[in-house]
Amino acid sequence: MSILGEGRPAFLEFLRNLTPQALILAVTLTALSRLDLSTWDLGNWKNTVIFYLCFSVWMLSLIANTIQFIESYSEASLKPINAVMAKSRRLLKTSRQSRAMLWRLLKRNKWRVMLNIMLSTLVAQIGMAAAMAWGIQQGLQIVRSMQ
Repeated sequence: MSILGEGRPAFLEFLRNLTPQALILAVTLTALSRLDLSTWDLGNWKNTVIFYLCFSVWMLSLIANTIQFIESYSEASLKPINAVMAKSRRLLKTSRQSRAMLWRLLKRNKWRVMLNIMLSTLVAQIGMAAAMAWGIQQGLQIVRSMQ
């Protein structure tokens, strides 16, 4: 696996970005606790706007971090296949020949490609779950301390 090899920078960057996501989630939950969901009036608009802004930032950071990790990790872990494909694009005349070469490469390296896809997905899911659990825990502690 290349998570400790060429994929290490992408992995570490993903982990670095989890802490701000957890903190944003804690702030979001704190803003949620200040909402009065039992009434429908405009008197609570400031807290509602703050909650939705924090929630939107949290969701966007979650999506952006995951996409960045998967793109960076797949680029790093599949570098040998990309190098062969770049060389074949220069040598092969038609796109049909290039596609045939790509299929041969994928067939030869299918287990490597599949394991890298599974590993990057698993790391992303575990990281997001851990950040969410920590963010929820911190948000609940903040709410309890405010009461």
